[in-house]
Amino acid sequence: MTERGAGDGPDTAMPGPEENGGRRPVDITQYFRKDNKERYASIKDINYVKIMDLIHSVRSISRSDIAFRLNLSKTTVTSVVNRLMSDNVVHEVGKGDAVKGRKPRMLEFNKEIKVSVGVEIGDTECIGILTDMYAHPIDDPVITPISREASRDGWKGRTAVLETIRRLTENAQHDTVLGVGIGIPGIYDVRHHSIRIAESLGLENFSTRKLEESLGFPVKVVNRANAAALGEKWYRADPKCQNLLYVSIGDGVGAGIIQNGQLLIGATGSAGEIGHMNVMPYGPLCRCGSSGCLESLVSRNIIIARAKDLILKNRHSILRRVVGEQVDSIDLEAILRAAQEGDEDIIKLLQQQAEYVGLALANAISMVDPQVVIIGGETGMLFGEMLLPTITRVVAERARYFREVEVIISPLGRLASCVGASAYVLST
Repeated sequence: MTERGAGDGPDTAMPGPEENGGRRPVDITQYFRKDNKERYASIKDINYVKIMDLIHSVRSISRSDIAFRLNLSKTTVTSVVNRLMSDNVVHEVGKGDAVKGRKPRMLEFNKEIKVSVGVEIGDTECIGILTDMYAHPIDDPVITPISREASRDGWKGRTAVLETIRRLTENAQHDTVLGVGIGIPGIYDVRHHSIRIAESLGLENFSTRKLEESLGFPVKVVNRANAAALGEKWYRADPKCQNLLYVSIGDGVGAGIIQNGQLLIGATGSAGEIGHMNVMPYGPLCRCGSSGCLESLVSRNIIIARAKDLILKNRHSILRRVVGEQVDSIDLEAILRAAQEGDEDIIKLLQQQAEYVGLALANAISMVDPQVVIIGGETGMLFGEMLLPTITRVVAERARYFREVEVIISPLGRLASCVGASAYVLST
């Protein structure tokens, strides 16, 4: 996927009445938002939501199967399905298999009835996408650089977030946007609707209600590693993704956990802070105030700082040749190139990083018992294939009771968090 220009937005308006047999899609926002469910006033509304949710979750189902799964009468199911079809929320997609008798007519959710926005506030840029009701991207991502300077209200990234969302929604009818999900590099307190801490953004106890008011859309905020875990689950629809551990390695280190198909948030929204797992007692001081945390050993800035030290010790290294006299310009791409060209010191450094990551993963695997571990984030994606053999070896040595765990590099790559942020809107 490529960056979309500001004037090249998608045509996300829903089909007109002529295209839908004279019917306009109903506004299902009040039904689809999970936080409104207790407000439904009638049995009809409750059954409408139950059947809609079931069809959305299983993707293709017959009327008789709906009646069986929800313990509803066939008459009730027929009545509600007719209403859903009239509202253009579901439609028939042909006939399914039958053990005996006539083949049942299958129903499918209209994935285009609404769109959802997913945004990740990254280390250097804001990435956003527009998705359908299954969190599948329906256009190329919008990428907006993040200024190093804080905006007027004091947090870095605000201007980039607003610009990204504006570009994504500028060609969409307002009532077709279900909501906006934002993945942040920090901890979000769901109870108080506030970003409890996001150091790289300069935020602490920041209420997101103002952001929701300025956007004019419902806003859901989630830690970006949690969002990425959710994104991998929704996008891949793989049974293994019902229990997964996603680890993001970048400016910081975080993790998202899916257990039995559900995102694990924790009591205060802090679940998955694997970056502050201690892997070296009395090791380097971490920004959290502790020492020997994984983040203090393998984050982006740590790798760059150690690579600079290696250049000072060996002025004839391959890395020195790669960067020339611009030692202060060392970045991850230069380090990767030096490793690929055989710089032994850099290769040794990266293998050491892989050992630390493998140790932390082994500890986490022993706690949450995932079926698959997915490595992502800027640093994780860049060095992943090079580090994977060492990480896998350490996991196998340290987590001996979990032989069936698969460790892979993120299939969604840099889109994992924004896909997951959109999925978070659809699932909460």
